[in-house]
Amino acid sequence: MKTAIFDSIRGDIASYLAVNYDLALDSIAPNATLEDVGFDSLGVLAIATMLENKYGLSMEDGRMASVRTFSELMELVRVRSAKLC
Repeated sequence: MKTAIFDSIRGDIASYLAVNYDLALDSIAPNATLEDVGFDSLGVLAIATMLENKYGLSMEDGRMASVRTFSELMELVRVRSAKLC
């Protein structure tokens, strides 16, 4: 069940990136910084808001603000989503 939730969240993030940044999540190098691919702080905030509204996944403890790479972002989401089950 934990994997299914993370997969759903990952799909939502991928859709957000495709629509708003013309980025394919799978084509982004894991260690690419958010800045490298043109992803800004408003995008991070939008993802955090989406996750909170749709999944009840709180991303407000300051760790989201310290995320610098997509791999860090996805790891934080993975850890947080594991707590939903």
